[in-house]
Amino acid sequence: MSDRVPGDAGQVVLVGFEFEALMRRTLLLAGVCVLLGFLAQPALANRLIDCDGSPTERGIEGCTRVINSGTLEVRLLSAAYNNRGFSQLQLGRFDEAIADLGKAIEMSPDFHTAYLNRGAALARAGHIDRALKDFSAVVGLRPQDPVAHINLGKARFINGQYDRAIESYDVAIGLDPKIADSFNGRADAKFKKGELDAALKDYDEAIRLRPNFAHAMTNRKLALEKKASLEAQKKLAEERRRNEQAARKAAGQRAKQAAEQGLAAGKPTTVEEALSLGRMFFNKGLYENAASSYTSAIRLGPQVAAAYLGRGNAYARQGDYYQALNDYSQAIRLRPNYPVAYINRGIAYYRLVQFERAILDFDRAILLDPGLTLARESRAFAMKRKDEQSRISAGPPTNSASTLPRQTTQN
Repeated sequence: MSDRVPGDAGQVVLVGFEFEALMRRTLLLAGVCVLLGFLAQPALANRLIDCDGSPTERGIEGCTRVINSGTLEVRLLSAAYNNRGFSQLQLGRFDEAIADLGKAIEMSPDFHTAYLNRGAALARAGHIDRALKDFSAVVGLRPQDPVAHINLGKARFINGQYDRAIESYDVAIGLDPKIADSFNGRADAKFKKGELDAALKDYDEAIRLRPNFAHAMTNRKLALEKKASLEAQKKLAEERRRNEQAARKAAGQRAKQAAEQGLAAGKPTTVEEALSLGRMFFNKGLYENAASSYTSAIRLGPQVAAAYLGRGNAYARQGDYYQALNDYSQAIRLRPNYPVAYINRGIAYYRLVQFERAILDFDRAILLDPGLTLARESRAFAMKRKDEQSRISAGPPTNSASTLPRQTTQN
C-alpha cells in the first residue's frame, strides 16, 4: 500500500514507514510495511506468547489478558502495551494504538520501539508534528541505527522539511550505504526541491540496490517526465523571449518609419511618434526641426516630461539657454525625481555663469542617482569656476565653459 503527497507536475510516491514489535525472546524486524509506518518489533518472552503483536482481534485479546493479569513486571508490561498498540496500529486503530504506546513509554522511557510505533501511529493519524518528536527520540536512543534516521527523514519529508529530511538520509547512508530506502527517500526530497539530476542519481542507486524497487522506479519516471517538461518549458520561454525581442524591434522600426512618414506629412499623430521624430532630428544635428517635433509632442502630451527635456536639449544646442532652462524646469515640475533634467538644467546654468544654481542641480542629480558620473564631473567643473569667479574682483571670468560636457539626450 502506498500514499501520494501532492506535488507539482508529477507526484512523489512515498515508501511507507517501518514498524517494530517485540516477539518471542528477541527483537526482530517485522519488515518494511508500506503504510506510512516504521519498522516495528513485537515483544518476545514466553509469557507474551499470546501477545505477539499480530494484526488480529485474537492478538489484541491476548495482550489484554496479559495486561489485566497483574502478574507482569514493569518491563514485560510495557512490552505488552507496545505489542497491543502495534496490533491496533496495523488494524488502523490509531487512537487506541497511540494510547497503548503512550503507556509503554510511560513505563519504560527508553523504550525506543514504543517511540517508533507511536510515531508511526501519530503520522498515520495526521499528527506529524508530534510524530516528529517521537522519531527524534528514537534517533536519540539509537543514534547508530540507520533505520531510525530513515524514519525521521520520512517524517520530515511529509512535514515539508526537505532539507532536514536530506540531512537524515545523509546520516543513514553514512551509517549503512546499502539500504535502498535511504537513497529513495533522499531522492524524493531532492525531487520536491526541484533538484532533478541529483534525485535521478539517487533513484538509480536505490534501484541498483533493490532492482525491483517499484516506488523508486515510479518516482524516477516522474522525475524524468518533470525534467523533460521543464526543459520544454525553458525552450518555449526562450523562443517566446526571442519572438518578443523581434516583435519589439519590428515595432520600433515601424514606429520610426511611421514617424518619418508623419514628419514628411507634417502630422505626427502620437506622442511617441513626435518624440521619435525629435530624437531622430536631434541625432542628425537638425536642432530646429528637433525642437519643432518636441513641441508637437508637448501639444499631443502636455504632461510628458521627456518632451520638455528633449526640446530643452534642442534649444541648448542652439545656444538658447534661457528657453532651455524653462523647458528643463517644466520637466522637473512634471517629474520631480528626474536626474537627467537636473543635470541638463545645471549645465544650462553653468553656461549662463550661474554656478551656484548649477551646483545645486548637480547635487540633486547625484542624490537621485549616485552612479551618474556626468553629474559628478559637471559639479567639479562648476565648483572650480565658482572658486575662480570669487577670486576675480574685476573683468569678465575666464572662458572655461567649453570644457563642460554638453547636455545629455537621455530621457
